[in-house]
Parts: sequence; C-alpha cells; structure tokens
Amino acid sequence: MTKQITADELAEMLAKHHNTTTEALENAAKSIGAIKEEIAVMQQKSLEGHKGGPAKEKSWGEQFTESDQVKSFAAETSRPGRVRIEMKSTITGATDNGGMVAETTTKPESALAWSLETAPIRTIAHWIPASRQILDDAPQLRGIINTELLYGLGLKEESQLLTGDGTGQNILGMVPQATAYSAPYSIADLNEIDVIGLAILQTALAEFPADGVILNPSDWMRMRMLKNSQGDYILGDPTKAVTPVLFGVPLVPTQAMTARKFLVGNFQAAATLYDRWAPRVEVSTEHDDFFIKNLVAILAEERIGLAVKQQGALVYGDIDAGLSA
Repeated sequence: MTKQITADELAEMLAKHHNTTTEALENAAKSIGAIKEEIAVMQQKSLEGHKGGPAKEKSWGEQFTESDQVKSFAAETSRPGRVRIEMKSTITGATDNGGMVAETTTKPESALAWSLETAPIRTIAHWIPASRQILDDAPQLRGIINTELLYGLGLKEESQLLTGDGTGQNILGMVPQATAYSAPYSIADLNEIDVIGLAILQTALAEFPADGVILNPSDWMRMRMLKNSQGDYILGDPTKAVTPVLFGVPLVPTQAMTARKFLVGNFQAAATLYDRWAPRVEVSTEHDDFFIKNLVAILAEERIGLAVKQQGALVYGDIDAGLSA
C-alpha cells in the first residue's frame, strides 16, 4: 500500500535533509546558474574591471577589435577539417561493500563496473554579414560580437546541453540521459511545487543531493502565482523580487526547457563539459560577392562535448505528474 503523507510532512522531511547538507548545497549553488546570466556577468566584469586591481579581462569584442590581425585585416581562417572523438569512461554500476572492519581482519573490496563510451566533440557556429566599414567602428563591432554572436552561441549551447538528441551533429544532452521521475511518496492535494519537492527528494534518496532545478519560465511564473486558501501568494508578495529557489535548491528558468517539464539534479556530479575549442571570432571577405560589395562575414564558433557520467544524479519528468485535472 502506498504511504500517504501531507505536503507539510514532505516539507518537513526535505527541511531535515536540507539541514544536513546545507554546506554542500551552498557550495554547489554558487556554481549553478543560467548560461544567459553567466554570459551577462562575464561581460559586465570584463567591461568594468576593477579599479586599482589587475588588468581587466577583455571581452570577445575587445579582444577582436584590438587584435593586430583585424587591424591589418589578415585574420587566420584555417580550421580543422575533422571532428575529434574523445573516449571517456563512464560508471554504469557498482557493488558497495563498505563496512565496519575489526583490527587485523581483511578489509572488504567494492567493485565498479565501467563501460567505455564516446563523448563526441561538436561545433557550434554562426555568422553575420556586415559592411567592411564596420571594422573601423570599434564600439559598434564590439557590441555586435558581444551580443548577437556571443549571445547566439550561448543560447544554442544551452539548448544542446539540455535537450540535444545526439543525432547527426547534435550533442547528447542531459535530458535524454536523465532518470525518469518517480514520486517517492504520494501526497494529497499535490501541486507543482510538491512535484519539484518530490523530485529533489528522489535525487537525495539516490545519494545525489540536488544542486539545481531547471524549468521553463512560464512554469516558474505559474508556481510564483500559486495562492493559498486566503488568497495570499505562497512564494511571497508579488511586489517583491523573489529569488528562484525551491526547498533551498536554486532554480534556473530557461526557454531551452520544454514547458511543463523539469530537470532536477546534482549537476556537478552528473556530467562534465569538455571545452575543446575556445570560442573564436573570424572575419573574411571570401564569401560570394562580398569582396566587390565591401562586405565582410563575421564568424563565431566553439567546439564542446558533454559526458553524463552519473545518470542517477539527474531526474527528468512532467510537472503535471500526479496533479488532478
């Protein structure tokens, strides 16, 4: 018989678990965030720098417009003609024989089952046409590189890392490799927040305490607008800014996640991102009739790979799972 517990009992269970893992979650929370937010922070830091401190890190646009190659319009255009395949070992199962050991006795041996998997390195790229005169307008050129080009790569990377299906030149993302959501308990009057709480509990019971939740922005807003029987907003006054956090776990709203779906996980333990080719920007007139029209093609690209090594650290499912119609 399925055990019935109330939402309050679930919240209490999660709170107890959270208290025992506070330090780990806080450390993990520092590293989780939307790619768009990370890009914005990186750009801001690189543009502002620190007064009196070391030299500031230059943004993409600054590095490009200040380079000798661009100034002389002799940017390097060669690139590898093949995609490198990286082989990575992945844990597929384990026998844990850890136990108490008396003095002078033989210590137990645990076993890990390994399988050799491929982690293909994929290229993300796009380009835009521009007038050749823009090369003389450094501020405008920096803006194009830092916004349209950099932002576009970030959006595609985010989508690939989450939902890439691994076919063709697509990365095999986290969602297709995640463990299916299965509620550990049955809750009366279940709502969307409860579902996320149960998914967080599922990762905790798998010994992978969640350090992040990924949702579509529309689903976060639906949760934000939930009210109690008195008409009060559950997650706080709508006139106040509310940090996207549920049960102590940071939440990242992104349109890269399908609406009414969620991904909960310990992302640090689950996967490794391989950055094989740092983002680069190239410019050339060698496209169609660009030379005679005083046009240039500005290209941005990067090469990355993703290896999901602990599928049990990721839980993917429907927010509507178990909700009454």
